[in-house]
Amino acid sequence: MDEAVEVEKMECDSTSHEPEDSEKTAEGFKQQGNLAYKENDYKKACALYTRAIEADPKCASYYGNRSAALMMLGDYRHALEDSTTSTRLNENFTKGYLRTAKCHMMFGNPQLSITFYEKVLNLQPKNQQALAEIMQCHNIINFMANVEKYCHAGDFRSALFWIERCLGEAPDCVKYKTRKAELLVLARRFDEAQILCNELLMKDKNNADALYARAMCFYYQDI
Repeated sequence: MDEAVEVEKMECDSTSHEPEDSEKTAEGFKQQGNLAYKENDYKKACALYTRAIEADPKCASYYGNRSAALMMLGDYRHALEDSTTSTRLNENFTKGYLRTAKCHMMFGNPQLSITFYEKVLNLQPKNQQALAEIMQCHNIINFMANVEKYCHAGDFRSALFWIERCLGEAPDCVKYKTRKAELLVLARRFDEAQILCNELLMKDKNNADALYARAMCFYYQDI
C-alpha cells in the first residue's frame, strides 16, 4: 500500500464485560503494538495486537489495529477477517468499514468496496478518506471498462495503458496484475509477461490465473 494506515486510539466497545485487569493488560499490549506499528515493524505489531485480542476479545479497535498492520504486510485476506470482526463487535466503527472497503479494492472488487465506503459516509458524511477512496473505486470501474473495450478491439497496447491505471489505484491487486500479464502475452511482450507471472507465482504458487497466463506465454512463443 502507498499510504500508511493510521492506527486509531479508540476506546473498546462499551459492551465488553472482561475483568478490569484483563482490559488493562490488553490496553498495554495495544500500546506496545502501536509503537511497533509506528516503527514500521508490522509483524511485531500484529503479534502484540493478537495478545491484546487474547486478553480482551470483545474490543473492536484491537481487531481494527491488527487489520491495519496486516494490510501493511499485504495480507488482505486476514486483514479482511479482522476488519469484518471489528464492525461486527461495533457497528459504528468507521475504521473497520474503511479497511474492509480497502481490502475489497485490493481484491479487485471496487463495486463491493463502494458499499462499505457508503456505510462510512452514512456515519460520517464528511469523512475525507471515504470520499477520496470511493472516487478511486469509480475510477477503477471506468478503467476496467476501457481495458475490456480495447482488448475486444485487439488494441492490447491501449488495454495495457488502462490496466496500468487500475494498478495505479490498487497497486497490490493480484487480479489486475494477472490481467496485465495476460495482456502482455497478447501484445507479444513475452519476457515481461513471464517476469510478472513468476513474481505472482512466487507469492502464490497455486495462482491458477497466473499459471494460465504463463502457459499462454509458452503457447504463443511456440507458434
